[in-house]
Amino acid sequence: MDAIDAELEPWWRPISELIAGDESGEPRGGVFDAHTHIGENDPDEQAQTLAELLAALAPLHARAAVFPMHEPDGYTAANDEVIAAAAANPETLVAYCRVDPREPQELISGLVEALARPRGVVPPGLEMFALPAFRARVRVIVDQLVGS
Repeated sequence: MDAIDAELEPWWRPISELIAGDESGEPRGGVFDAHTHIGENDPDEQAQTLAELLAALAPLHARAAVFPMHEPDGYTAANDEVIAAAAANPETLVAYCRVDPREPQELISGLVEALARPRGVVPPGLEMFALPAFRARVRVIVDQLVGS
């Protein structure tokens, strides 16, 4: 258990007890964390490995949506990592990928084709692209997603 989890244990331990399995071992409920990341290149020095994420989810037998941290060199490799992580842990993780409309169209099209694996796409957050300047690219991405 890392220092942050140890600090938060007084809050998550009672939740764990509430959703713990009954005598049959069946859980009473579940926890789904809708916002988790993996990655190690975030300019804000945030980092979390897949092993760290799974270890953080384990005490509550939680599931999670996972997507890449901010990746200054683009999201192709980071999205592939998230897709692979979710494929290797289908009972725990749901892949969400990041799409930056500044990336070449063929990279975005390739991700759209792979959407059978990730469950969703989120826009970049920290890149601060000017949406009006990329409106046509965003429309193409949305059209591909809706049409797929």
